Amino acid sequence: MKEYVLKQADESTEETKARSAFKVGLFLYGYCQGRFGRDSHEDKKILKVGDNSITVMENGVVSTSLPITSWIELLDSSNNELESRNTKGD
Repeated sequence: MKEYVLKQADESTEETKARSAFKVGLFLYGYCQGRFGRDSHEDKKILKVGDNSITVMENGVVSTSLPITSWIELLDSSNNELESRNTKGD
């Protein structure tokens, strides 16, 4: 059976690939470039991924990020925090 997919001009960019990594139910770790406020340092559960923002729950509070200018940098920020936590125990 043939699969029907409407291809998009920008679907192969690195930013688009990075954005697709953010899924509902996953977690963001740490400060995340301050996208959720200067006091937001705890783990955040992703509730919604928008075109240029993410809605999360942190400590029972729902918040939406400031506009995301680089999905790659946000992904790297969260991943680096998690890696840092994992290496502290070594």
